[in-house]
Amino acid sequence: MLSSDGTQVALLTCTTTSLSYARWPNSVRGDVYAKHSGFYSTTLDVLLEYLHVDTLIVTGIAANICVLFTANDAYMRDYALYAPEDCVASNTPEETSNALIQMHKVLKADIRDLAEIDFTNLAGIETANRRQPRRGAAC
Repeated sequence: MLSSDGTQVALLTCTTTSLSYARWPNSVRGDVYAKHSGFYSTTLDVLLEYLHVDTLIVTGIAANICVLFTANDAYMRDYALYAPEDCVASNTPEETSNALIQMHKVLKADIRDLAEIDFTNLAGIETANRRQPRRGAAC
């Protein structure tokens, strides 16, 4: 997804054994099989870099495991994060709430409900650290 402010966005949907991703407008879609984090032992980071993604929307089940671990790894890679409260779940509401609080406080994730997020202008995300392109060797 490309917002009007030029932000490249990818949607990551986590389950206990896999992660699905999608990027618009060119509809790149796929699945990776991961252990807890969508980044662990996968090529997800390489793919997102190739697609020039700098903002991630992390959704799915096991908010306190898969979603949290994927969000944590994304934060360590300087992605801006959204984890919409109404798009994640855990075994109990308390586990979901604790995971969302952790993502908001520590990972600077925007945890508003999906309907409250203006995807045409993502410049207002809380984190000031947007992913910067990596500088590779000249070819």
